[in-house]
Amino acid sequence: MVRAIGCLVGILLASSVMAEEAEIMFILDASGSMRAADESGRPKIEEAKQVIYNAVSGLPSGVTASLATFGHRRTGDCTDLEIKIPPGTKDRDRFFRELEGITPQFNGRTPLAATIKEVGKALRTYEGVGVIVVISDGHDTCEGDPCSQTKFLLQTKNFGFKLHAVGYTVDDKQKEQLECMAKVGGGKYFGADSARELEEIVEKQITLGRVMVQKPSNIKVKGWELIADGEAFASIAVRGGVSSQGMLWAEFPVPFGYYTIKLYIDGGSSAIERRIFVEGGRITKVKL
Repeated sequence: MVRAIGCLVGILLASSVMAEEAEIMFILDASGSMRAADESGRPKIEEAKQVIYNAVSGLPSGVTASLATFGHRRTGDCTDLEIKIPPGTKDRDRFFRELEGITPQFNGRTPLAATIKEVGKALRTYEGVGVIVVISDGHDTCEGDPCSQTKFLLQTKNFGFKLHAVGYTVDDKQKEQLECMAKVGGGKYFGADSARELEEIVEKQITLGRVMVQKPSNIKVKGWELIADGEAFASIAVRGGVSSQGMLWAEFPVPFGYYTIKLYIDGGSSAIERRIFVEGGRITKVKL
């Protein structure tokens, strides 16, 4: 597990794919079922905490990490949820202390929908890009609808976030709910049955991709928009310079996923559109 995280750190530090201002929000399930062991024999909560610790340790200084959890303080209480580290927090030591202190309670509940709602409130004033990573081994046990709440979250605020969900040793019913959250959250669902799989998944989710636009010098681009799930992700003037090949370029980092990029050409009657998929840690090139 440590070797894999080491590879992640190298990728992140060697490539300029992270925004100057970016956020990774972890939602960690600390309900009673996370006390159980995975196939390694260790409690799932301890494996998940270690994976998150290693991932955050390797983040560039310009990327902040936040943390939400539930089921960690009281037994059978659907109001037991907490934003332990708010968005924009740069204090890594504080993050690690709060993470280490998370202990699932016996019969701790899983208020996923209510937690998503609180995360939305916490992110309301955040202007950067980033990802929300949900790690859970179950479904909402508090009669909430986390899928609808996730959809509402992304429709309410037009921000550059995607939500990815990880089902950690889940059954088909639990998987279905988490899959729905990821789908409406503009992200992806991943299943993990071991700490190794969990680690590989988290690595991919926290690495932003980069979109690069290339064009001949005789075409003038006034600006562009990047559209994700029907909402404008960004609308900025082209920035960049001339590459060694004489091509004019511009670029910016985004969470991985599907997008439509619209390029507005000077003198053109309509935008040029391209459907693209941005992968974490990779450059997606758009040529005119």
